[in-house]
Amino acid sequence: MNDGTRRFPDMSTGHNRIEMGQENTLGAGLNVNEAADRLHVSRARIFTLIRQGQLPIRTVGFGLRIALNDLQRFDELDRPRRRAALDELSRTDHELGL
Repeated sequence: MNDGTRRFPDMSTGHNRIEMGQENTLGAGLNVNEAADRLHVSRARIFTLIRQGQLPIRTVGFGLRIALNDLQRFDELDRPRRRAALDELSRTDHELGL
């Protein structure tokens, strides 16, 4: 189904990336699949973030929508936590000689 969202193959992940500022033609926001692709996480992770109140949603018909600016804000605020987790994994790998 073509919802009007511009998608471009992202060869590094095998996912489609959604161009910044490009939402579906109705401006209704991103659906759960699009948000998961954008953050490179699973749909389950998006639902967890919604349940935890970290991603605000609105309903459009029977679907959930996440505003692109809310997703971008979450990504920016969560980046230091993800960076710290990666640094810790790197230190552990180094200590174990992996």
